[in-house]
Amino acid sequence: MYAVIKTGGKQHRVVVDELLKVELLKAETGATIKFEDVCD
Repeated sequence: MYAVIKTGGKQHRVVVDELLKVELLKAETGATIKFEDVCD
């Protein structure tokens, strides 16, 4: 199963425990981030 999230003006298809590198996100390297904008 997967989800599509929106961040940095782009959409990304992600799966559980996937490591995702995105632009324009202010967080420390290795931080866990909760994405609120998940597409159906």
